[in-house]
Amino acid sequence: MKAFEKLQEFKANTIDLREREESMKFGLEIFDIEPIHYPELQIVEREISLLSSIWEVKEEWDKKWEEWKEIRFCDADIEELGNDGEDFKARIEKMDKELKEWGVYNYQKQQIVQFTDTLTLLEQLKTEAMRERHWKDIRFEVKADFDENSEDFTLDKLFSLGLLAHQGFIYELVDNAKKQLRIETDLAKIE
Repeated sequence: MKAFEKLQEFKANTIDLREREESMKFGLEIFDIEPIHYPELQIVEREISLLSSIWEVKEEWDKKWEEWKEIRFCDADIEELGNDGEDFKARIEKMDKELKEWGVYNYQKQQIVQFTDTLTLLEQLKTEAMRERHWKDIRFEVKADFDENSEDFTLDKLFSLGLLAHQGFIYELVDNAKKQLRIETDLAKIE
């Protein structure tokens, strides 16, 4: 909110300066003086516009995350969340290259990329092949105690586990879980 307040303050200042510039034109015309153009003001107006666009995306992202973080893992629609994440990713990547120099842009892009990458892992974890023993291995790997079936195992809790740091382990574990499920299924058919 502070960023928006500051941007609005700067925007109001630039509007005041533009109004003063316009009001001075009449006086300058009387004396046949060419009005002075202020390129610095144009630069500031452009930066305010660019910064407003990234801060708007950040505000929307924060509101969405407040909704998403309360979703229980077992209820999460990974495809829908992924689509939303990709929409944010596309919006931020389409932004002006000048914004890429600003910390807020880099921070927000990192948040979105981390979200979409983690969703790919979550999609793997939601496979029917995952058993209690696999979840136990994950708990051991991430050094955290959680119950993946509990009411309070939300996306917020899941994201706080830092699964991306263990993605190689998780992909291998899920791959093995799928192979084990195939073996179990084949054994059941044989019986």
